[in-house]
Amino acid sequence: MTGHFDLRQGAVHTEKVLELIQGLFRVEALFKDGTLKQVQRQDMAEKIQSELWELLKQKQKILLPSSFIGKAITYALNQWPKLIEYQKNPILKIDNNFSERCIKTVVIGRKNWLFAGSHEGAKRAALIYTLAESCKLQKINPWEYFNDILSRLGDYPMNIDSLTPMNWKKSRRA
Repeated sequence: MTGHFDLRQGAVHTEKVLELIQGLFRVEALFKDGTLKQVQRQDMAEKIQSELWELLKQKQKILLPSSFIGKAITYALNQWPKLIEYQKNPILKIDNNFSERCIKTVVIGRKNWLFAGSHEGAKRAALIYTLAESCKLQKINPWEYFNDILSRLGDYPMNIDSLTPMNWKKSRRA
């Protein structure tokens, strides 16, 4: 049966995969607290990722491609270059929790956006939420930011790059 999932069978195939993924998170924790340097992080992560890749390739050979685990393995292998990119660049994180937190306000209000009035209204709302979230990232009070730029916008030249939250913050310090 397509999509059938036997919990006993699933545990046999996922236990080692989850163990390896936990190993990657342990490496990240050591890197984050300063115990590891970038070169050590990369070396340790590459070893675990190599083992994970081989395990996934083995499991792919014995599992039905249409099973839940088979689909998950195919997805992981297809996305592999993106999945391992984080360990090459120290500013990237192993997970997307930060991004998820940033878009949380939009996700929570998603049903409200159905009533933006029009497609253009929805685009404007998206722009405002993007600016507000950018303010939060820059540790800027969104109310102060919007109050300032909206009061000056009518007299501003066409190039408004200086009004982005990051550039606005720089100009306030100067």
